[in-house]
Amino acid sequence: IERILRRHSSDLPQVENHGMKILHCAIENYQTSIDVLRLLLAYNLEAAAIWCANGNNSIDLLWKRFVDPEDFRHENDKFKASCIRKSMQEICNSKFIKSRCEHLLLENNELREFWELICEFIYAACHG
Repeated sequence: IERILRRHSSDLPQVENHGMKILHCAIENYQTSIDVLRLLLAYNLEAAAIWCANGNNSIDLLWKRFVDPEDFRHENDKFKASCIRKSMQEICNSKFIKSRCEHLLLENNELREFWELICEFIYAACHG
């Protein structure tokens, strides 16, 4: 994938599928690894801020994928999302939000991976 991206990176901003950039499509494909999402983002930072035809940007799509997937998604994907959502709720319901957040981010790999990924996408959307 990286070799293809290096060879065709200048074409990435123009490639669309029904109003969705490659980055959007990759996020919506729940089989796409986090490493590939990061790679696609690195080759087209501007895509993080682009709204696709359905009115979502990459951050919206990440949230749906990792926290609040649609009903038609696979049960395993919905279960993983529910675990991340419960961890986030636990942080918000804690009297000691900062320390609870730090603890859960150290303890929960899936929450930490999601947190780091969405922060990268937010930064890219804001700073391109």
